[in-house]
Amino acid sequence: MIFPGDESDDTDTEDGTISSTYVAESLSVEMSPETEGLATSIIEATATITDQSILDLEPLYTVIDPDALETLFCNRVDGKRFGEVSFAYSGCAVTVTDGERVTVTRQPVDAAADD
Repeated sequence: MIFPGDESDDTDTEDGTISSTYVAESLSVEMSPETEGLATSIIEATATITDQSILDLEPLYTVIDPDALETLFCNRVDGKRFGEVSFAYSGCAVTVTDGERVTVTRQPVDAAADD
């Protein structure tokens, strides 16, 4: 399994073996809507993929209204949630799907600078 923060490149060593490790570019988090808020999941996933403290990230409310996001995915009468919202946050593309999956993908430096 590849984890955020794992880094390396393919290199030949003196004994002829190749060492390889990877950098994770995307992180998808399944959440329990009853126990976790969307804002918390987004912030924690973004901190993980960017290898930053949650305190070093810009406040989420500067890019999206967390209360409106929660309202968008609130439980319906039948208990099901549907929809998808995507936005840029702290150099990443964030997608919330059905209020239960948060996917955070690092954006290339040039794309993040355009936000």
